[in-house]
Formats: sequence, C-alpha cells, structure tokens
Amino acid sequence: MVQFLNATQTFGEIQSIINQASNRSSIVMISPYIKVNDLILSRLIDAGRNRNVRITMICREDDLKAAERASLEQIPNLILVCDEHVHAKCFFNDECMVIGSLNLYDSTAGINHEMGVLLRNDREGDREAFQAAKNEAQFIIRNAQIPHEQKLELEPKIKGDPEISQKPNGSKKQRALAKSSAYIKKSLGNGHCIRCGANIPFELDAPYCPNCYKIWAKYKDENYKEKYCIKCGKLVETSMKYPRCLSCYQTSNK
Repeated sequence: MVQFLNATQTFGEIQSIINQASNRSSIVMISPYIKVNDLILSRLIDAGRNRNVRITMICREDDLKAAERASLEQIPNLILVCDEHVHAKCFFNDECMVIGSLNLYDSTAGINHEMGVLLRNDREGDREAFQAAKNEAQFIIRNAQIPHEQKLELEPKIKGDPEISQKPNGSKKQRALAKSSAYIKKSLGNGHCIRCGANIPFELDAPYCPNCYKIWAKYKDENYKEKYCIKCGKLVETSMKYPRCLSCYQTSNK
C-alpha cells in the first residue's frame, strides 16, 4: 500500500534509497533544482565508490550552479543529464521510490512544507505504480541531454592534435573517443546507450553515451551487465561484448 510522507519523512526515505542500494545496482534522482547537502553528497560518494552503484541525476541545466557541478564531480559512477522541461521530483533504487514535491535542494530541507509518497517494488499494491513511474523516468533519461560544459570536456580533439597526428589512427582509447564524438551532436541518433538508455548513434562497437563510456572505461569489463539493447532500447540484459538483445541480433543476421 502506498505510504504518505511529510517533509522530514521524505528526506529520510531519500537517504534510505541511497544507503540501501545494493552492490552494482542503480539509483535515479530526478529534481529540477539540485544542491545536495554534505550528508547526501557523502552518501552518494560512498554508494558509488564502495558499492559500485550507478547514479543518474536529471535536472535543469540553467539552474545547476558551477559550485554544484564541482561537488557532483566527486561522485563516482555519476551520470548527469539535463532536461529544461523536467518538473518531476522522483528518487528511486531497484526496490524503493519516493515521488513528491521535495527538490534535492539543501536550503529547502526542513523549511518548506512538502508532501510525498513511498512506493515499494516488493509490495503487490505498489508494484504496478512503481513500474509505471520507473518507465516514465527512463523515458525522461532517454530524452535528456548531457550538460553543455560536459559536452565540451568530452569532445575529443581530433584535428591538429599532436598526440594523434603522430599516429595515423591514434591509440585504441583515442579511436574509441573519436567514435564517441558523434554522441555529442544535438540531433538524436537511432541507437540507445546500453547503460542509461539515452539516444545515441547506432554503432555496435560504441554502445555508450559519453558519460557512461567514461565510467565503463575505468574498468573496461566487456561482460559487465548493462540494461538496454542498443538497437531497440528495450530493458534487457546486455553488455559491451553483446550490446543487442537476442531478437535484434537474430533479425540482423537473417
């Protein structure tokens, strides 16, 4: 049964969602305005560093201050995407979800009057609403954009780069980054990032968006389990080595 939350309870449940995210699971945090306090920041850092939790944040880019960007850069395994139309406030891991009026903004915590609800994926009365909200969150992620400053940092310097010009084809890492440069174009591609589901160009040997590629490149595990098919975008187990679902693989080989 859906549980009502007041402001204090909402903030506490958001902390629990971070704390209880299991090893190699994921957390999604949707809030138009983000300014995390030290407690939330330290818990997110701990989740990313010590439990290898993948953290996705969605906010409005124009309202994300430079100081906050610097704070968020401390969080391992963070994927930050922006959508100027986002107004939802939703926070969840694989088991629990909070939907309400509370922004992830430290100056409002404990001051504003807030309302929210808690959904649990393991409760029969909540499961349908939990999945519907999760599907909507994934839609928002797929249609969000990487912040402009991150695009500039991720774009590889191909022309005139002395390190690349010394080698006709560049290093393996440089070639991979060169392929990822197509991801930062404003036009959406016809593929999907196998980790976050974002729209990208369809290239079997480059199945990640730039943010997710940076995270994957730290470990370079080709068999690490991801969540989306690069071709159809369906929620299904994939990997760098096998980025397509079985149906798309069979269709392409007929």
